[in-house]
Amino acid sequence: MATVAEPQVDPGYRALLRGRRLFAVAFFGFFLLASGWALATPYGGVPDEINHAVRAAAAARAELVGDADGVATKDGEAFLVPRGVVANNECWRGDRKVTADCGTGPNGATDLVRAPTTAGRYPPAFYLAVGGPLALWPSWLGVILARLISAAMSAALLAGAAYGVVRWTSHRLLPAGVLVATTPVTLHLAGSINPSGVEIAAGVALFAGLVPLLLDDPPRSRGPLTLAGIAAVTLALVRPFGPLWLIIAVGVLLIPTTWRRLGRVLHARAGQIWLAGTAAATLATVGWMAALRTGEPGWVNLPGHLTLPHVLSIEVLQRTSGYAMEMVGIMSWVDTLLPGLSYQLWYMAFGALLAVALGVGRMVDRWRLVALTAATFAVPILSEALNINRYGFVAQGRYVLPIAVGLPILAAWIIGRREGLDPRAAVGITRVLAIVLLPVHLAGLWYTLLRWEHGIPDFPQAPPLNPFNGAWHPPLGPALPLLLASVGVALLFCYAWLAPATPVDAADPAAAGEAPAGDLTGADHLPADQV
Repeated sequence: MATVAEPQVDPGYRALLRGRRLFAVAFFGFFLLASGWALATPYGGVPDEINHAVRAAAAARAELVGDADGVATKDGEAFLVPRGVVANNECWRGDRKVTADCGTGPNGATDLVRAPTTAGRYPPAFYLAVGGPLALWPSWLGVILARLISAAMSAALLAGAAYGVVRWTSHRLLPAGVLVATTPVTLHLAGSINPSGVEIAAGVALFAGLVPLLLDDPPRSRGPLTLAGIAAVTLALVRPFGPLWLIIAVGVLLIPTTWRRLGRVLHARAGQIWLAGTAAATLATVGWMAALRTGEPGWVNLPGHLTLPHVLSIEVLQRTSGYAMEMVGIMSWVDTLLPGLSYQLWYMAFGALLAVALGVGRMVDRWRLVALTAATFAVPILSEALNINRYGFVAQGRYVLPIAVGLPILAAWIIGRREGLDPRAAVGITRVLAIVLLPVHLAGLWYTLLRWEHGIPDFPQAPPLNPFNGAWHPPLGPALPLLLASVGVALLFCYAWLAPATPVDAADPAAAGEAPAGDLTGADHLPADQV
């Protein structure tokens, strides 16, 4: 790869994001933004949160398998959990005109009751991680702490991606890919008791590690391998579809490939360790799902029997646009659209990266983008078409975000590797995208908070604008979550403004705790003909 000159940046600014500071800025940016959602959201304010909370509280009590005795098929299995985590929000769920004050929240009652959950057969890793506070304090304290644990895990994965695309490659456009990949719904879910947030963040980290590891010049450190390994293990453990996302991501990036690129991972001790860990995590999840028959029994509430051609026509002609919107974010219980031009702005950013990458990329680059796009939409369309008479129309765009996030990251890498791209242009593009996209995160939180407090009336009535009053208020008030989210957005602005202009060698590998340049394993080296 040709050597390009680094963009000129004031040395004082350059020093701000050296080493661990770069990771810290990204981590606290993502964490505070997710924490804003964690403090603003009513109990059950994201899909199935109460079901996941019941499962988590039971897991913390070492009750990993429930029972279905006396439980309706649609309600899953029952577990013994503190009464305080059991609540009901069906009065406002799915209807944006109804405020959240009609529902119930965690009341702190510690006596054990038998409660059903539709998440009873899901892999237990996420629930073991967040369940402790719910079992100890089945009140708002426990709910908020559990949400913050999820936010911290997600932020660590996203920050690893944001750090890695600056530290481990010379492609200055990759930070833009991470910003576009991290949509508002990702942070909304990250700040909730729902494994989807961690799963999507793991997808971002996986592609941020695999792209430089498998497609770029030999890595300068073992960092990409470590990030990809952590992300792969996480992705395999937290949700039932994790193993499928790993197969798609690795398959798209490796087909075609050369033994030279693959061998530097397979022949390295660290690569073998992470490969074994990922295989073990995958087998654990697949074994769990096989033993508990995850996904069974199914239920459906549709009139009559729908044929495959009928469902495919509905999926392709009517539901694909909804999947795209849900990947950006339809907030609350999939009942609140983002305000104004939010979707158009995100589509514009995503489309710009994808279109340019298709235009300037090689044939193999185009194949990877087309294959990943096809998989992103084929999985929900085909799975729904094949199981429609068992589950109904249940697929959502967030389900495939763990692989969809790879598209802007891969596109940014394809554009960035072009020798004709001036690094200063990459810096400018990243900054423009940050100006366009980051305010959408804050606007989404503000508008969804209005939905929970006031309800959003139907057109042509004007929606409310004041988040500081309403029929419902967050447990700690509306000001704190908005403040935390604002600080988070400001930190991500700092990252977007400074990180792309930071030279690759600005962070000393030794100071950052990484292996020296070219050392993939930290201990052993590959032969010269395999690097």
